[in-house]
Amino acid sequence: MKNTKNIIIIALLFCVLIMAVGYSTLATTFNINGTAEITGEWTLK
Repeated sequence: MKNTKNIIIIALLFCVLIMAVGYSTLATTFNINGTAEITGEWTLK
């Protein structure tokens, strides 16, 4: 009985953790600003 209760508690805590990570992922806004420049040479060998 005690072992089953521990498993249920761990499963519930795991579900809460997954929901917290999912909420924080959806609630966060990422703004990426910047410029990039690529230079190079094509050489055939």
